[in-house]
Amino acid sequence: MNSTLPALLGESKSFAFAICEVIFDAQQQPIKAICCELNPLFAELIGKPLTGILGQDFYLENFALIAQLRGDVSPQIYYQKNEQQYKVDVIYQEASHEILIIFTNITAEIQLYSLQYKAYKDRADESDEHYTRLVNSSTDPILLFGNGVFIEANEAAAHLLGYKNKSDLLLLTPMQLAPERQPNGELTSAFSVRMNAIALQKGYNRFECIHTKADGSDILIEVSLTTIHYQGDTIFYCAWRDLTEEKCKEQELKEQQERMLLDISTPITQLWKEILLLPLVGRINSKRAQNILSAALQKIAATQTKVFILDIAGVDLVDTAVANSFIRLAKATRLMGCQCIISGISPQVAQTIVELGIQADELNTTGDLQTALQKALLLTGKQIAA
Repeated sequence: MNSTLPALLGESKSFAFAICEVIFDAQQQPIKAICCELNPLFAELIGKPLTGILGQDFYLENFALIAQLRGDVSPQIYYQKNEQQYKVDVIYQEASHEILIIFTNITAEIQLYSLQYKAYKDRADESDEHYTRLVNSSTDPILLFGNGVFIEANEAAAHLLGYKNKSDLLLLTPMQLAPERQPNGELTSAFSVRMNAIALQKGYNRFECIHTKADGSDILIEVSLTTIHYQGDTIFYCAWRDLTEEKCKEQELKEQQERMLLDISTPITQLWKEILLLPLVGRINSKRAQNILSAALQKIAATQTKVFILDIAGVDLVDTAVANSFIRLAKATRLMGCQCIISGISPQVAQTIVELGIQADELNTTGDLQTALQKALLLTGKQIAA
């Protein structure tokens, strides 16, 4: 099996990961997942032994994954264990109905941000003039607002939204700088009230929000709100950070992780020249079967393979649809001048194939991998020296 990603994450003390297969109900709604691979750190964070997680139900609601799989806006997911804070990233591979869950330790980042926040709060006891000077001198986009209007802003905030200067920006209200709705469908007006309420309650709030630039285009901004006292009122000290470049990098990383997850789900290995092996483990659905067919044919073409061994001893269940997919694979490889040997045929699989009315001579099958390897060596004229 190609274990590049598990090995990479398994060596790190900051990363914990698991790979799960998603199970759907009759309405094609995701209801749970079966954990098929994980590293020791993941088991440690969950608080169970490896054997207590591997192959067992991993309920999606534990980490709000339902929203991820239904195509809703991905929630910000965080997890705490033994005073350590973790960010949870979820990569969903629609083609194979598998998810990759990665825990990243962000404790140090949060501690640093807490120190920065404390510094802001300490400065909040100083004069109003200090805040005005701080806003105008900062190279980061900074605004002061309260009661639905802007009180002060700096040139960096104006330039981020595409305005010539801060005077143009201060003519507007916060609601004029955002679309009607946020990506999750919530009205921006309601979203703003909710975010401001959290900041008022806790003294600070950090979140992501879509804003509208002067040219009408949207921009994703990380907003940090801190409540301060200004001219006798409680207002918001607002710091912005443009997330455009960061989100592009995250998307590139997500696509890379999806490619790696696909490689893991179809771990084709070249045993010898002209001989490939694909051991399958877990459940096979129609989409995963299609991925297997595509990956196998591409690998056969790239390596000019003469024998392709498909070992299904580790497959939990083979129904008629899955059996048909194996037959299509065998026929497709034959058209490319490659012999396909299906090993690990159990009595249940043999019965399914018979019920499909498939002639025995249409498939090259063996009961175990050892016999398949012996056949492959004979077909390619190879032998293993004693």
